[in-house]
Amino acid sequence: MRKKILAAVLVALTASAAAAQDLSGPFGGLYLRLDLAPYAITRRIDGAAGGFAGYAERFGDHMVVGVEGDITYDWRNTNLTPATRTVTGTARLRAGVDTGPGALLYGTGGFGFETGGVGPVWELGAGFDIGLGQGRFLRTELTRQAPFTAPSAPRTNAVVGIGLRF
Repeated sequence: MRKKILAAVLVALTASAAAAQDLSGPFGGLYLRLDLAPYAITRRIDGAAGGFAGYAERFGDHMVVGVEGDITYDWRNTNLTPATRTVTGTARLRAGVDTGPGALLYGTGGFGFETGGVGPVWELGAGFDIGLGQGRFLRTELTRQAPFTAPSAPRTNAVVGIGLRF
């Protein structure tokens, strides 16, 4: 009888762990971003905070493809003057590989718009989401963002965030 109970418990635990690792469906979260280039040159604070939401679908055993949108509030420097604060929104495609339980290695690219006189932008990058259990995940991402016109220089962004798969 003990063996049957133990077997039933192991089957139940395995099934719930597999469900928690599903990378398909809607997701969303919050992140912090650091602009690497100006920080390295001027040693000033150039960070941002934002949120993201999207949808992903699994194809085959390991391929995951999806769409994602984000909104970022960028405070640009230490004095927080209104002229240096911007808001950026992007819409991106993501394609990646399921690298293990709840983990996704992906590439991303898309277009957006930035206030403060910058206008339309493009963005390319790569990232890694790792599952924390119960649908939660930790995100790291490195992106390159540049305007289509030249009023502002391209920037390289490092992102760290936390999200939830629904």
